[in-house]
Amino acid sequence: MRLARGREDFVPLAKGDAAQFAAGGLRGAAAAGSKRSPVGEGLHFRPIFKGTLMKRPIAWLTIILLPVVVNGCIYALRRDLAVRNYEWPTQMQYSPAYHSQTPNPVLPNGMTGQVPVAGTIPRGFRPFHYGPGETEEALAGRELTNPLSPTAEHLARGSQVYANHCAVCHGATGAGDGPIIPKYPNPPAYTSQQSKIRPDGALFHVITVGRKDMPAHASQVPAEDRWKVILHIRKLQGKIPE
Repeated sequence: MRLARGREDFVPLAKGDAAQFAAGGLRGAAAAGSKRSPVGEGLHFRPIFKGTLMKRPIAWLTIILLPVVVNGCIYALRRDLAVRNYEWPTQMQYSPAYHSQTPNPVLPNGMTGQVPVAGTIPRGFRPFHYGPGETEEALAGRELTNPLSPTAEHLARGSQVYANHCAVCHGATGAGDGPIIPKYPNPPAYTSQQSKIRPDGALFHVITVGRKDMPAHASQVPAEDRWKVILHIRKLQGKIPE
């Protein structure tokens, strides 16, 4: 008769091991170097206590945690939601760090926000070395050229930016007849000869710092998009073929 099949969980008993099993237990019989079963080959005994010790900690843990969970749920249901709850930890809500606009006794001038180091610019910022006025506009027209070519992608982006920021005054075709006109003074038409001969750098200057009634668009339109708008304007003027 075979009691079980798994060899890793059983210890065979040979002749003469029965007394040792009764006296010293299963471990003593196994230590005697037994090879065969006293009753017949293949008879094995499974330790009846395997797995029992593993179940007891789980049971005790359940007994201990169950009252904690129940009491926590009762407290949560009975809590007055109109009263501020306990705060722990509070470091994320009340940060020990100084805010940018608050005084700071550690840093120079007693300020948290410091003046940038001389000769430095913010990461990704492109300085524009021209001021307002027609003289600076003419200088930019002589020194600046459009770095972008009139590809389909650039023209499509220029058309989109023009529709969002320029068409309200300049009109869809650049004739200076946008929907805000005549409530707002008419801007120059891009189809005029004066606009056609104006250099790309001068147009970039006007879009960046503004001119007369036109406000600056540097904070609204990135530099690359300004050049793409100029490509679209040249297309409206017929200088770029369809």
